[in-house]
Amino acid sequence: PRVFPFGDYPIGPVWLGAADSSRKSARSLAAVASRETLDLTVIDLVASMKSKAGSELAVRWRAKLLARPRAIASGDLGRDGKPEVAVITIEDELLVYTGPEAPKHLSLAKEHAVCALLASDGERIAVGYQASKRVALLRADGTPEKSVELPGLPRAFTEADLDSDGDTELAVAAGDDLLEVFGLGRKGGCAAWLDEKP
Repeated sequence: PRVFPFGDYPIGPVWLGAADSSRKSARSLAAVASRETLDLTVIDLVASMKSKAGSELAVRWRAKLLARPRAIASGDLGRDGKPEVAVITIEDELLVYTGPEAPKHLSLAKEHAVCALLASDGERIAVGYQASKRVALLRADGTPEKSVELPGLPRAFTEADLDSDGDTELAVAAGDDLLEVFGLGRKGGCAAWLDEKP
């Protein structure tokens, strides 16, 4: 195996941008956040894997986080072709980066946010809160839209069209052994995820 140093207790990697097979260059980039160094690093994993063992990482850009990271996600907010990396910090803030420049700050509920997903519609962000056992949908500007309480702590999200109806569903790992799926068998896509119980 190849070993790439990112500092102690890294989170990620997440692929940079949306899963779009027509944009192969975007799928070679991955973001990793270090809890030790507070570095958010975007690397070209394909170039790094092709380099000789012991070579420097093919870093595209790096930024210093403002607080220790708790979770990381990526997507394309606004669907403008410019992928973002979103990092939840221990300050319950979502920092949205498009590059090494200063991030956009979105304040979250002070409920110990532990996971996030930038929805494929480019208009929504799903956030999981440990203290309240809630999943919240926010608009891309951070405005709360909807939320639901879960029977267990939210741990991770994924978005997929599980029922092959052309609309994606939100799957939430919750508690020790639960997988809650929102939007199954319903039209409306991301906007309708939390309209009904899973």
